[in-house]
Amino acid sequence: LTPSLGGKILFDIELKKSSIGYLTQDLQVNESFPATVYEIVLSGCIGKMGAKIFYTKKEKELVNKYLEYLGIAHLKNKPFKGLSGGEQQKTLIARALCSTDKLLFLDEPLQGLDMKAALSFYEMLKKINKEENVTIILITHNVDIAMPYVNKILYLGHDESLMCSPEEYKHSNY
Repeated sequence: LTPSLGGKILFDIELKKSSIGYLTQDLQVNESFPATVYEIVLSGCIGKMGAKIFYTKKEKELVNKYLEYLGIAHLKNKPFKGLSGGEQQKTLIARALCSTDKLLFLDEPLQGLDMKAALSFYEMLKKINKEENVTIILITHNVDIAMPYVNKILYLGHDESLMCSPEEYKHSNY
């Protein structure tokens, strides 16, 4: 592995905060907050609304789209606090997806999901990346599971780092 010799980080000046979605690793849920799954996901649209005070048909359709993508449309009227950990995670992922149209950061998003749900989630992310043209930056410790669904891998170790294709990563010592 060769050490980094230099480089640049370029930031698109046209990228607005309202074009960035984020899902944190830690679920910090206020158990007394009486919101439904639908309301939680819909709140992801707030950053894009500007001065509007009412949700439009467009935002409501986006919510329904991601509830369907994640297989939780049947939960839309359920209270968030009564969901399982995996259902809560999917709800928050749908919320993050509603908040972006350009860039999505996901920090260990598969926490609480079983293998079948994880693979389905990766398929959905791949579809969103291709069809919606959303760049997705995913932080995970389970690189082997993610590999078939990603374009690039950035490995950050204690003493070394590597950015490569999934194929190159397979042949590396990581």
